[in-house]
Amino acid sequence: MTKTERLKANHLNLCRFLRDSWEERFCHNMAWCAEHAASKPLTPRQKYALDMVVYRFRRQLAGRLPDELMLDTLPIKSDYGVQEKAETVNDLFTGKASPPHETRDPGKYHPQQDLL
Repeated sequence: MTKTERLKANHLNLCRFLRDSWEERFCHNMAWCAEHAASKPLTPRQKYALDMVVYRFRRQLAGRLPDELMLDTLPIKSDYGVQEKAETVNDLFTGKASPPHETRDPGKYHPQQDLL
């Protein structure tokens, strides 16, 4: 972790979260990593999630975190090297991408459509 990432993680640990939310678990985990595993670098997804949480809780961090570390705009995944998940599902047997399910095409009729 870099010095700025450790600073963000330690300040996020002081914020108030919804109980048992993923943000709370993530921030407590990042604060633990900042204290005990500071030499381990963060993955691109962790960097993106850390900046996303800093942006989301920017009002609580306004008086604590230095102004140069505050984010004014929403982070974009592609800036961190994080790829969007593919829409297709891999076939379990061949490993190739499977075609979209036929009932998801808006123009086709599904036999159970009348039951809904």
